[in-house]
Amino acid sequence: MNKPYASLTVMNPKWDSGPVNGVGRMRRRGFLKALGASGAAGLLAGCPGGGAGPTPTPTPSPTPTGTPTNLPNGIPNATMMQNLPLASQLAGAYRLGAYLVRCEGSQVDASGILIPVAAWTYIFSYPGSDGFLDGWKVFDHGQIAYSNFFNVLRYDTLADITQNIHLDSPAAVQAAISYGFNRCFSKFPDETWAFRMNYSQQGGVPIAHLRLEGRESLIFGEVDISSQTGALLGADVSEKCQV
Repeated sequence: MNKPYASLTVMNPKWDSGPVNGVGRMRRRGFLKALGASGAAGLLAGCPGGGAGPTPTPTPSPTPTGTPTNLPNGIPNATMMQNLPLASQLAGAYRLGAYLVRCEGSQVDASGILIPVAAWTYIFSYPGSDGFLDGWKVFDHGQIAYSNFFNVLRYDTLADITQNIHLDSPAAVQAAISYGFNRCFSKFPDETWAFRMNYSQQGGVPIAHLRLEGRESLIFGEVDISSQTGALLGADVSEKCQV
């Protein structure tokens, strides 16, 4: 079976901008040196056992030199967990030892699905990252984009959080609504609502953080729940929502 990332190739642009959190990184131009047919033959002739042989299976590079292209499409209009396996496959194929440290939903509706032009961004750390992280962004229409950016916001990158995510975005949103956002829905029935949410681990505690926004990104409160059990960890709902 062909893997969805089998056609992934790498280019070497002068600039590699990072759309995640608006933080970009300038990367030095790299150059690939290719051997011609005669050069390759000469190289093989000088090696024990040189000549034709089986093509070795490529392995992810710990230090990729460019931006991946020819990326597959993810599932459109997806929940967070629906595209997590694909993002993890792409991350592992691109960089050796990559592991998930954070996932961000730019805006989702009350059903936990991305709203138009929003995206899920799956953020991976890796051995020897020196503070840089890989972001794999899956937009609402399924298109995937990659970025490499500096961890300015100091995300906790000590552990892989994948196994601690048991609550998909629909369940997380419904839990947050029951923990206080329902008062906002009742008080302002004509408001247009959206949630900004992220999954992370803080001090060893797996957390799903949800922020309720109205029109023009007006904030109505924030709720933290366990991404394992859905239990309430903390809530701060606006006084405007008091019925």
